Amino acid sequence: MQEKEFVIDDVLFPVELSPIFIEQQTGGTLFNPNDHCEFQPVSGFKAVVARDNDHVFSVVAQNYRLITNEEALDLGRVCFEQVFNLLNVKDMMVFNITMPKTRSFCHVDFVHPKARHDYFDNDPWTPYLRVTNSYNRMFALNFDVGFCRGICKNGIIFGKKNIEFKFYHSRSATDPVVKFKLSAGELATLETQFIESLKNLKRFHVPPKVMWPLACKVFGFNLPDEQNERQMEIFTKRQNHVVKLCKRYFPDLGENGYAAMNVLTDYASRPVGMISPEGNIDSLQRKSGVWVADFVEAIEARDFNFNSYLGEYAKLVA
Repeated sequence: MQEKEFVIDDVLFPVELSPIFIEQQTGGTLFNPNDHCEFQPVSGFKAVVARDNDHVFSVVAQNYRLITNEEALDLGRVCFEQVFNLLNVKDMMVFNITMPKTRSFCHVDFVHPKARHDYFDNDPWTPYLRVTNSYNRMFALNFDVGFCRGICKNGIIFGKKNIEFKFYHSRSATDPVVKFKLSAGELATLETQFIESLKNLKRFHVPPKVMWPLACKVFGFNLPDEQNERQMEIFTKRQNHVVKLCKRYFPDLGENGYAAMNVLTDYASRPVGMISPEGNIDSLQRKSGVWVADFVEAIEARDFNFNSYLGEYAKLVA
């Protein structure tokens, strides 16, 4: 995971589109081929480069419209103002920043002091806006509403509808057409659905012994080849961490779906056994949100049982 806690200035480093050159031999002989070389520009392409250390993030088309992190955050403020409606955008604060050492992408989460609610049993869950941008084209510029448990910063992207908008990357286009689809009224509906889901989770019994196979199902972990030491090592490392999280949450919250959700969102926010933890946080938090909705629907069936629900992972039940 990150060795430092990033601040907003770390995200705002200078970036530019730079010409690309190739070394081209223009003279010399068979026995002295490097006698004279020149650098020729490559037509049709440019490089996305960090100006402070000349690191190249990616190669893009000549007419590519570079979106800097600063511009992305400015759009995020516009989005925050529209989606959270009555709140003063000037009071929004950075809640969390996820960015790898390479600085190739970032997720910046914004909250507002007045947006915090004790949604459930005086447990402070806060709605937040996530602004995502990347220079290596790993992530498109994106905006999402999530919820975060303030006590431990467990994040979750809840709901299957993100904040839709239009942004053209072509320089031939005019300034971006920004229209955020999620309205303040829809945000209120999303909050209501989230609260109701928490209540349903709290009412349903979930024994700790099913948590590891449940985590495998939610996050899509592959069952390892027992003959493959590397696969077994990663599998065991993840399992041990989930067991550790169970010992943290279940005694405090009880043996229920709410404790299970906290185990999953904690793992999603601070993943273990990943080659690139920072690159997986957003995806794992989204999977946690999808699970909440799907699980709440699944447990409404009278014949629900974990053996059927867990499928191939049922054999992992302790």
